[in-house]
Amino acid sequence: MSEYTKMTHDFLELTDTKVHICKDDVVQGFPFADDKMMHNKYRVYVSNDRGKFNFPFYDSYYNYINNKKPTVYDVLACLNKYPVSDDLWDFINEFGYEIHCKKDYERAVSAYEGCRNEYENLARLYTEEELERLREIS
Repeated sequence: MSEYTKMTHDFLELTDTKVHICKDDVVQGFPFADDKMMHNKYRVYVSNDRGKFNFPFYDSYYNYINNKKPTVYDVLACLNKYPVSDDLWDFINEFGYEIHCKKDYERAVSAYEGCRNEYENLARLYTEEELERLREIS
């Protein structure tokens, strides 16, 4: 068992968290419509005694062609575990988005809203100490 797998298992046990990863679809055009590679799309369900939430998770092309399912570690490592600025333009600058047209702006807003939503859900499920442990996993 790898160190990260053990840390993931320990975190789930400590926080009494359940994670279910369910294959939803196979998609092309993720993250952008002009992407021609195929990806598996999953629906991930996270729950503990404080609440639950679910979200889409898109796997890599490599995993698609090798028929490999993502692990709980893969999913938890990808989550946004830090607070997101209340200011959209701070977010855009921090993450290096370049806004040249309306489509660029819409992509940045979508990412911003997704990151904020993800963190808010995690902050509802975990204490700051537990979030710090989750941050150490990735």
